[in-house]
Amino acid sequence: SPSELHEVRCCSDILISGWVKNAGCDVWGESDIPTCHYEKTLAEANDLCTSAQGRLCTRAELLADCTSNTGCRSNAHHIWSGTVVTASEPTTSAPTGTPTPKPTDSPTTKPTPSPT
Repeated sequence: SPSELHEVRCCSDILISGWVKNAGCDVWGESDIPTCHYEKTLAEANDLCTSAQGRLCTRAELLADCTSNTGCRSNAHHIWSGTVVTASEPTTSAPTGTPTPKPTDSPTTKPTPSPT
C-alpha cells in the first residue's frame, strides 16, 4: 500500500557525485540523500529521490543489489520501488458468515452431494 512506511534508497541512470555503482549494475545507487530516510510513504520516497536528482529504483535493480551497501544499514529492510506490481490472481470473495462443516475423519466411499 502506498501509505505503508518503508526505507528509501534511490537510483540514477547517470553518475551523481558520491553515488555508488555496484558490480553488475547499470545504475548508481544511494541511501544518504542527503541523510538516511526511514518510515516514508511511497509519495515521500518518490519526492526524496526526485529532489536528489534520482528516481526510485526498479524492483529488478533492488533484487540485483544495485543499492546494497550504500549506507543507512538498510540492506535487510523493505525499500520502496518504482515498479508497479499488479495482482496476478483475482481477489477472493468475502468470507462466509459461518464456517464450513468439519471434514470427515476418513474418506467416504461415495461422493457427497456438495464439496466440503
